[in-house]
Amino acid sequence: MTARFFDSHAHYDDRRFDGDRDEVLAALPGSGVSGVLNAASDLASAKLSVELAEKYGFVYASAGIHPHEARDAPPDFIAGLRELLRHPKCLAVGECGLDYHYDFSPREKQLRVFEMQLELAIELNMPVIVHDREAHADTLRLLKKHRPRGVVHCYSGSAQMAKELLSLGLYIGFTGVITFAGARKTAEAAKAVPLGRLLIETDCPYMAPVPFRGKRCDSSMLPRTAAALAEIKEVSVEELAGISDKNARQLYIRGTPLLPGTVTQTLICVDTIVNGDFSGRFYNLYMKRPHRFMSIFHYVSLMEKFFDYMRFPQNSLAQRHFSREYRYQSAYRKPLVEVKQYMSEATFESEHGDRATFLVQVQFRQNATWQGTITWTEQKKTNHFRSTLEMVKLMDSALNDAQNMGDGGALSETWE
Repeated sequence: MTARFFDSHAHYDDRRFDGDRDEVLAALPGSGVSGVLNAASDLASAKLSVELAEKYGFVYASAGIHPHEARDAPPDFIAGLRELLRHPKCLAVGECGLDYHYDFSPREKQLRVFEMQLELAIELNMPVIVHDREAHADTLRLLKKHRPRGVVHCYSGSAQMAKELLSLGLYIGFTGVITFAGARKTAEAAKAVPLGRLLIETDCPYMAPVPFRGKRCDSSMLPRTAAALAEIKEVSVEELAGISDKNARQLYIRGTPLLPGTVTQTLICVDTIVNGDFSGRFYNLYMKRPHRFMSIFHYVSLMEKFFDYMRFPQNSLAQRHFSREYRYQSAYRKPLVEVKQYMSEATFESEHGDRATFLVQVQFRQNATWQGTITWTEQKKTNHFRSTLEMVKLMDSALNDAQNMGDGGALSETWE
């Protein structure tokens, strides 16, 4: 089995990569790297992270204010973060937290900026990436107060604190520090973290593992960190890599392919609405590029195609039910296998900037018919549908309702 490593925390926007950034990133899949979460430190680095995520399919981004940068955070930084986090590949709030070692920002400002970002993460239901250096008591206090989901990265606390963080449902990330000869405290903490809550990271360009310590770090060095953790956890490197990859995807991408009940993030950009029909672009985290749809039914065929891409191994019979052109006719000519428990979270955005988020949950599907529920998140309204056509009508009605709200109008009675 070939190990695949997900770098759950990196900084490829750092100036140390200015000379060869594209070369380094392009080479990572060949080094066994399955994914990279590029963590931001301020608004500018968040924008660069999003640009990298758009350029490389395996790279994802976050948006946040690092405690070092808290002193310079503009008054409206939350609005800036919220806008960046609308991007379908911007998956977390952070890196944010407290750093009492360097104290580059006044502690009062660090605390205020950190807490505001925790509140944003709760509001958006997104994970938070926590930086904690010599600020364990205040970090733990705020995490207990707000109880976000997320990860405490580059973990430097004790085994006892790790247990408290785990009790809050948080993940814990370990860097190349675990390979250092004097890292006994970190090793003890790693022993206390179950495999299902453990992430591996580089924090590159920093924290290069032995024997690269002191050099510029990059994600190709992850196997060294994984090997040290695998020895501590008494498992193979391949097993640790697979579990940590799955953990990172569950935390950031909210589900992995081929597992029941997957929740995915999908962006539907609606360009035109005519007589209750709409056309635009369909984009999902697992798709390398957006796909255009010309009607509601064309959109449904795209959703069907993606459903089978997520649910079944490549080249399976289920996948071959659809043509690569995603044509509506080819999508419905052949009977489909029965599938249960599928969820897709979609955000619709109209040309006027009106947005509406839906959670479509399919309890049963057979022969191209979906049965389940659709929830309009903003209005907390749920309706049942008994066919794909009913689902489409509900989506169309709710989208029009969202536009009416944007214009100051009332909710459509069809949704009621």
